[in-house]
Amino acid sequence: MSDDWGRGDIFAARADVRSHRWITVLVAACAGVLVLMVLGASVFAVYMWPSVADKLFLPGLTDSEQPLPAAVPAKATIAIAPFANQSPDADYDWLGYAFAYAMVSRLVNFPELLIAGPEKICQALADKQSDLTLSDMTTPTVAQQAGEAVRADYVIIGSFTKLGDEIGVTAQIVDVATSNIHSERVGRREYTKIFDLHAELVMWAAETLDVTAYPPKLERIKYKPTESMSAYECLGQGLMHYYRGDCEAAIVACQKALDIDSNFADAYVVLAWALGCQEKYDEAIAQLKKVEKLDPERPYLHYNLGIAYQENEDYNKAVAELREAVRRHSSDPRVRRWLGDAYHSRYQYEQAVVHYNEAIQLRPNWALPHWNIAGAYEHLGREDKEIEEYKEALRLCKPGESTLRAKAHYNLGTTYLNNGQVDEAVAHLQKACELDPDFAEAFNNLGIAYRMKGQREKAITEYEKALDLYESPRQQASAHHGLGFNYRQLGRLDKALEHFGKQIELLEQCIDKRTKQRVQALLRRRFEDALDEQWELHSLRYNLSGAYSSLALTQDDMGDYEAGIESSTKALELDQDNNYAYWARASGYADKWEYKRALADWTSCLQLLPERDRDYVGALSNRGTVHRHLGDYEKALADQNRALEIDPSRGCAYGNRARTYYDMGDYERARADADTALEKCGSCPGGYVVRGLLHAKEQDYEQAIAEYEKALEVGCPRDDLYTYYQLAVVYKDLGKFSAAREYAQKTLEAFPEHKEAKELLAELDRLVE
Repeated sequence: MSDDWGRGDIFAARADVRSHRWITVLVAACAGVLVLMVLGASVFAVYMWPSVADKLFLPGLTDSEQPLPAAVPAKATIAIAPFANQSPDADYDWLGYAFAYAMVSRLVNFPELLIAGPEKICQALADKQSDLTLSDMTTPTVAQQAGEAVRADYVIIGSFTKLGDEIGVTAQIVDVATSNIHSERVGRREYTKIFDLHAELVMWAAETLDVTAYPPKLERIKYKPTESMSAYECLGQGLMHYYRGDCEAAIVACQKALDIDSNFADAYVVLAWALGCQEKYDEAIAQLKKVEKLDPERPYLHYNLGIAYQENEDYNKAVAELREAVRRHSSDPRVRRWLGDAYHSRYQYEQAVVHYNEAIQLRPNWALPHWNIAGAYEHLGREDKEIEEYKEALRLCKPGESTLRAKAHYNLGTTYLNNGQVDEAVAHLQKACELDPDFAEAFNNLGIAYRMKGQREKAITEYEKALDLYESPRQQASAHHGLGFNYRQLGRLDKALEHFGKQIELLEQCIDKRTKQRVQALLRRRFEDALDEQWELHSLRYNLSGAYSSLALTQDDMGDYEAGIESSTKALELDQDNNYAYWARASGYADKWEYKRALADWTSCLQLLPERDRDYVGALSNRGTVHRHLGDYEKALADQNRALEIDPSRGCAYGNRARTYYDMGDYERARADADTALEKCGSCPGGYVVRGLLHAKEQDYEQAIAEYEKALEVGCPRDDLYTYYQLAVVYKDLGKFSAAREYAQKTLEAFPEHKEAKELLAELDRLVE
């Protein structure tokens, strides 16, 4: 059996779920921004449910099996440590791992017990970051600490001595609650009869713990796994390498064992574990299928198969195997939790919740299923339960479970962020970063939180940390996007341009790689893999479209309208439903005075946005401005009035309507709207410009210049173009021809085709002559 309390569990976090969800959050928050879906989902491989976004559960697939047995808690949880080698020859270290494995593989036949294998003890020692070794595990107080770390009631520890043809062993059962030795057993056998010694130790443990095996199980406790001691020694070497984390060496040793004895079921099991650690799930499944032929009643075989299918993203088979595992091991919360994961991966969240709750019922003090169920509640729209369960997971986390604590804080923070509770989000995301300094997604979302608070410099700092930590090009592209957006908001357009350009470069690399993988999958007739690649390509093109639209908006801000139009057109070629690409191109066309084209694109943008969306209001107001430029004041006012009816707080919308009233000659309303625009948004250049126009009309030129200069302070190159021209006009009227010429030339530098500026410059030349 694979004693899986930790392995494979942490991968089930929600970082990528959150990244997908953040597309909605960021698009709603700021016009022209389309956030990358990270990813990576891999991000899926570490933090998310395995490829949930890539697999579709077919509604026609249902479970016709009989109802599962009720959850009945086990009597006790037993952790088993590798035995310490007291022999003078270190070459026999492997025997200590073989003893532990032998007890695990036999004690699982007692349904009243839950068994935590040697990998849990090894991990507990590693988590302590101390100089403790397995030899220290012969000390009851150290055994108690390890037992507490893995939530065991008892820990079996031991030591052995190999002298000549004999092997002696001392085993103890330590009560974790008291650190007292509950029972001790000393045994000695001929080395060739080591399997009898294994059975003797198991029966001693069962008697001590007051559990009994059903008659058919007794034979499994006393079985002889192989007739070849050479094969057994190879397996022992494989076990030692596996538990120490050297899976490649474990594979080599297990294959040697199988070369000697091709019917050695234990060697196939350990080989499957080692292959699974290398993510070679197809090969791992093949080895477990051989075990099924050799020993169809082997305990936890279906559990291991279920995990392998789950990690291999074959969720239907995972459900089938794990349901069978639940029937055979109904008291094991780990099996119930993995079954919950399998249903979660098939989008059957209600059923996932049922099985997570059963795992919680069986082991109430276990943090992980609370964390898992929170993710299911998220998909069910139960944010109250989601937050409640994450908090419970944090409460139950052991001090050494820093990774799980970090991910719980991360998910809580991201939930708060989605709810607009930014301060709470920052607190939890900061804690996630403290607990796990390598948690790139936490730094990324902390950057998003600071952006929402308007703390751009802090946001940039966190995005840069995420960029340093991200490994995949797709993840790096997402960090470049966040950096580009914040630099654009700070007015540092060259830096924004640099990061959006890098984002595009990385995404294009990803698309090229995925395209080749899809072609290879088709050539090999691996159609499911080809479909996966097609989904990824669709997602990447969507992201690339967003990157081009962000680039286009930046280029437009810089006054490079032709480049902006070209970039937004590329964005629309990739995704014809990218409303922000229409937004960017409409802005470029309007700034080039191609108002009919701008009108068409603003209309397309509006058709793609929900009416109550904040960006819908902006697009409507901007379309009104285009109608004004075309001289259709009735339609201009219709759009601008509707925009302010939907959202009366939009200062710039008042500024746009103020200009319409000015052009219509309704100066009183123009002044009122300009004042309102600046009351609601002091950084609205349109309000200052209209007030400047009104002062100029009244020949109060000095005040007009003051208003225009304020407009320049808060505007961008696109806004400045018109302001430069108006300053040139005012300075001409004041008779300050040199200053007038300077601003007329600035206008033409930004837009060489500006007809009025050319005419004004010619007039100034005549006046000077």
